[in-house]
Amino acid sequence: MVPAWRTRHDADLESCQCPSEWKWRSESRWTYFIWTRSADPGFWDVLEYSRAPVIASHSSVRGICNHSRNLTDEQIRALIANDGAIGLTFVDFFTVSEKRKVWIDDLLRHLDHICALGGVDHVRFGSDFDGITETFGDMASAADYSQLLEALLKRYKEAEVLKFVQ
Repeated sequence: MVPAWRTRHDADLESCQCPSEWKWRSESRWTYFIWTRSADPGFWDVLEYSRAPVIASHSSVRGICNHSRNLTDEQIRALIANDGAIGLTFVDFFTVSEKRKVWIDDLLRHLDHICALGGVDHVRFGSDFDGITETFGDMASAADYSQLLEALLKRYKEAEVLKFVQ
């Protein structure tokens, strides 16, 4: 796996091009790119250079929460076509645009949207619990995953839920 991210803050960088060695790595022994935290041009470069599925390890849906780290519908469709995956994040400001307490139902809006785009086989959870200070009102740590599973089983078939959490 090759991690792919930029090293400067979003506001500092309008575009991020993949280093040329990524192309070499994607053609050799590497299996997946892990993409997140890149500007939009960097995202498209990773898809162009990778010969394997791309994973956006902890992102959400930009159409629901307009943050540059979140994915557009076009990007989500491209990951689906690449047989890649999106790991929905539990970061509050990637989940809702307004400053407020976030809940599992807010996260599930992102999941519902990706599934509506055909992504039921391409979505996972990339919590980011190790990098956040604000947590959901009903899920503060990995110990609360059972709350998420209960909510998922109310909306989705068990086989779909198993795909999401594998």
